[in-house]
Amino acid sequence: MRDLSSSVTNVYHDSTEVTALDISTVAQNRQGQLNNGLIFYYSIVIIGSLGIAGNTFVILVISLSSMRKRSTNLLHILQCSIDLLCSIFVLLHTESFDDSIQIGNSLASEFLCRFWLLPVPLWGFMTMSTYNLLAIGFERYLAVVFPIKFNKDLVRKRLFWIILTEFLFGFFPQYAIVFPTSGAKYGFCLYMGYVGSWSMVMALLVLVITVQFFLPLLTLIFLYCHMAIILGKQKFKHVPGMSDLDNNTMVSYVT
Repeated sequence: MRDLSSSVTNVYHDSTEVTALDISTVAQNRQGQLNNGLIFYYSIVIIGSLGIAGNTFVILVISLSSMRKRSTNLLHILQCSIDLLCSIFVLLHTESFDDSIQIGNSLASEFLCRFWLLPVPLWGFMTMSTYNLLAIGFERYLAVVFPIKFNKDLVRKRLFWIILTEFLFGFFPQYAIVFPTSGAKYGFCLYMGYVGSWSMVMALLVLVITVQFFLPLLTLIFLYCHMAIILGKQKFKHVPGMSDLDNNTMVSYVT
């Protein structure tokens, strides 16, 4: 009887130690998640604040400059304005980066998920920023490669159409992708949660990344590499103190 009582006591102590260990582990995990969340939160706040301050400063400097109406400067102001909106929405959507928020499955939850918890405006302005960099690249490309035909008022006369094109191809497609594929599911806001096939989700993600990142990147690489080659030819073509034979040799070498 004494052995049985001793065994029961040992089991009780063991179970108590295991329970205490589990509680301690859970507490440590929650504390670690809380610390990581705070680091992420403050990082986002710092990035957004620096973006607002930096882009506002650049906009003011260029706007007060006497050369603010130049094509490149107009596009730079537009670029900083888009990046300023990105920074503002980074701060506004700080809580949206937490995918563990339970919102239910009501109509209001669908509205909240698609219009706010999924930071679609942030993604849209980021994509617009990418395409505006393309516009800057094309403007410089035309000025360097076709200097005679280049019109200095090209951007000023077509600024509205540039903004409209960037909106239609950069901002609007974000909603076209999110609305039919994402929403409230199982009480959570899920990006592409309504796409049944995992392979389809991956195909859509590859398509989005290709259109919004790789194609603009490859286009910019081509534009600036070609400009570098053209400028290199012009530089070597009239090097002082060299004969025509040497100049032609250098041009042929660059080509």
